[in-house]
Amino acid sequence: MSTNKGKGLVGVSDFDMDQLNKVVQDVLNWCKNKVAEEQKYSKAMEEAFDFVCQKLRKTQEVNRLVRERTILLHQETKEEMDYLEQFFKDNIKLFQNSRFDKLMEEARIRVHQVYSTTDTHMRDEKLEEMNEFKKQWDEFKKSHEEKISDMMNRHLREETEMEAGFTTEFSQLMAKYTPKMDYLEQFFKDNIKLFQNSRFDKLMEEARIRVHQVYSTTDTHMRDEKLEEMNEFKKQWEEFKKSHEEKISDMMNRHLREETEMEAGFTTEFSQLMAKYTPKEFTEIQAASGIGVLDCADLLGDSMSNSRDIQSLRVFTATWNVAGKSPSSDLNLDNLLQIHRESDIYVLGFQEIVPLNAGNVLVIEDNGSAAKWLSLISQSLNKATNNDYRTLKRSSTTSNSFERKCSCSGSMFLQRTSLKAASSNFRSESRRKFKSCNCATIEPERKSYGKDSCFARQTSESNGYEDSSSSEEDDNTNCVAADISTVTPTSKNQHLRYSLIKSKQMVGIFVTIWVKKELVPLIGHLRTSCISRGILGYLGNKGCISVSMTFKQTSLCFVCSHLASGEKEGDELRRNSDVIAILKSTQLPKICKIPNANVPDKILDHDRVIWLGDLNYRIALSYHDTKKLLEQNDWDALLNKDQLKIEREAGRVFQGWKEGRIYFPPTYRYSNNSDMYAGDTINSKSKRRTPAWCDRILWYGEGIYQNSYTRWDSRFSNHRPVCGTFIIFLRNQSV
Repeated sequence: MSTNKGKGLVGVSDFDMDQLNKVVQDVLNWCKNKVAEEQKYSKAMEEAFDFVCQKLRKTQEVNRLVRERTILLHQETKEEMDYLEQFFKDNIKLFQNSRFDKLMEEARIRVHQVYSTTDTHMRDEKLEEMNEFKKQWDEFKKSHEEKISDMMNRHLREETEMEAGFTTEFSQLMAKYTPKMDYLEQFFKDNIKLFQNSRFDKLMEEARIRVHQVYSTTDTHMRDEKLEEMNEFKKQWEEFKKSHEEKISDMMNRHLREETEMEAGFTTEFSQLMAKYTPKEFTEIQAASGIGVLDCADLLGDSMSNSRDIQSLRVFTATWNVAGKSPSSDLNLDNLLQIHRESDIYVLGFQEIVPLNAGNVLVIEDNGSAAKWLSLISQSLNKATNNDYRTLKRSSTTSNSFERKCSCSGSMFLQRTSLKAASSNFRSESRRKFKSCNCATIEPERKSYGKDSCFARQTSESNGYEDSSSSEEDDNTNCVAADISTVTPTSKNQHLRYSLIKSKQMVGIFVTIWVKKELVPLIGHLRTSCISRGILGYLGNKGCISVSMTFKQTSLCFVCSHLASGEKEGDELRRNSDVIAILKSTQLPKICKIPNANVPDKILDHDRVIWLGDLNYRIALSYHDTKKLLEQNDWDALLNKDQLKIEREAGRVFQGWKEGRIYFPPTYRYSNNSDMYAGDTINSKSKRRTPAWCDRILWYGEGIYQNSYTRWDSRFSNHRPVCGTFIIFLRNQSV
């Protein structure tokens, strides 16, 4: 019996031990989980701390870059203003020795001829009066130049102070919100584009998404608070931007009024000076000689018209490789064309406007995409008057091609859109007028113009001599017109604010030029030249289109090119060869009938030249090195390896040409419909392309000042379009 009792006690003891072990094991597991959670939390806190420190370091670095960039921009702005001031001084000297002294010398000679044999006392008196006039003219001119210099310096100081005020106010606004919204840090990196709403809205949207990701599952109250802060920031930002834009507008209007008043004062003072002396010393000479020794109308009319004609053109240029894609009718080009800042001339160059397949390269090029681009450009430029324009049939610009079949000499053809017919809907003048020589007929009684001058005063009639050697926009017999009405442009398109003056396509290269309607009559000698540099050096998948014209007395040339591709070592030499061949081979047709006319037929002979296009120059670095510098926003290091910069500095290509400072990321090559470079999504090294500034705009000649050099962020193509705005000063021709 005692044995059984002992066995029972042992059984109870074993049960208790099992329970105890289980409890101990549960406690140990709980402790382990607690320690693991603590370690995980500590690790998360450590990572968060490292992330915050890294972000702070990046922010500091970005702020440093912004400060350096601001200082650099200020220095460049000062240099540009100094250049403008000097250019203005050079132009205001149109009465300088070469013109004014020549007229005075002619007057002295005729005074001697009239009075030397009849009245020497009168001769000496007249010569003395002329010397007094010249003395007062020199004082008048010096005084006016000093006034202009003071005005320009005052304007520069005011713009600098406004820029400093903007920077201060913006810093205060960001300082107010940044501690609360560290998710807006990326905004600092893009503050060079402060007034681009599309970019600002994109950043704000990214910030909202991040707020939702961070707080939606943890703290909805904090999420709503952050979103409210962001809305308040956006509201204050819009008020700040509107206020600054109004200040800029007021300042520009005030500067314009001041310049107009100074010009009017100059005219009045000059008229008074001429009225003071002309009756005394020149009227009697004119009566005695009968030939008008120093015609006051000649001096005041021609010279003053020139002094008031220190004119300039605002020219917008853009280049875009559209990768063979045809645009849809809802593509909006307002931001690309910067229509809020109107230009006088718009020059747009496209590359790969059609797929570079054998059909387009070897057979008949497709003009359907070109017609669509013309329609979209007109919609933006003529936005205020599109009620009339919308009556055009959309089918004319939304079909890729017209595959109607017709019989011609017993053969069948695919009938395609006619660029000539499409272009006629966007012109306010006949293209014959542009292409003809508009040199003036010379009036025999006007002694001040030479017989061989091509820039004499224009008459209302053209001589009708047309460039017959150019195939600009001409149909061939295989083409039919698109479904666009072909009424006479002068009877239908007078509502257009901007008129199309040239559209030319060579396979994938397409150039289109638009001009304000009121400036169209001043354009003449419009000519084109196409150079093929593609397959075997003869086909048009690569090459250029050059467009030449005269605007009043100034010859302009616009070159759109698509150069040899490839990023292997030595491919840049092929691109150099393309440029050299284009400059050497381009020969514009001669259409001016006046002998020895000053109408250039080579690119570099023009007064002002702008070259734009997909030049295809790459960055001489590996893909990984390039990406590393891109992530650091180290533009200087990347530009030092830019092939075009290297080749230009070595003197192997584009000698004497200029290019603006680049402040935007490489424009090639992006993934389809994405802001990521293609190399980030492509694993194959053979298909991967190193990011590069392939798309460029350069200029040649004096009297060209670049206002801006930017890119437009559109996902339409694997290239980003590049835009440049220029002020082109017109040449004053002394005759």
